[in-house]
Amino acid sequence: LDEKALHYLHEKQRECFFGRLMCERIDVSRLTTEQLLWKDSKFTKEDSMSVCISSIPLSLQQWEQKDTSFSQSLSQFCLENKLDLLVLMTSFTDLNNHFTRQLAVFVPSSANPAERQRFFQHTCQHLEASSLRLVTIDGFFETSPAFFGRAYLQLDTSASRKQVAPLL
Repeated sequence: LDEKALHYLHEKQRECFFGRLMCERIDVSRLTTEQLLWKDSKFTKEDSMSVCISSIPLSLQQWEQKDTSFSQSLSQFCLENKLDLLVLMTSFTDLNNHFTRQLAVFVPSSANPAERQRFFQHTCQHLEASSLRLVTIDGFFETSPAFFGRAYLQLDTSASRKQVAPLL
């Protein structure tokens, strides 16, 4: 009987430990913007363009509230990693308990702003014409000479990074 009780207690401790471990794994509240970007990112190079697609488990609005220098932090990440394009793919549960995805396109405007703006516009047009069913989130990115940015609500919530990457 004592061995059964001891085994039961060990199992309960193990369940509790792994439960806490899972909660800590998905808790991103203490991570900086840079840490969030690195947490689940894929880097690629296409036609001499350096691209990063980062998956983030919270809304753009929550993230921006968490980091008051949000756009500057994204610009810094792009600069440090020599990125031409940063795509943010968020996934979270909204207040109505619906699974939601957002997508943001961020292009630093480095040495050749006119060329970068054309690249940004082309990327956005291509994504908007896709099956992702994107709806622009107006006014999310402030106007800046340092970058071009646009945010979307992604209505096709089944499309993950595997479906978005080929569109870029």
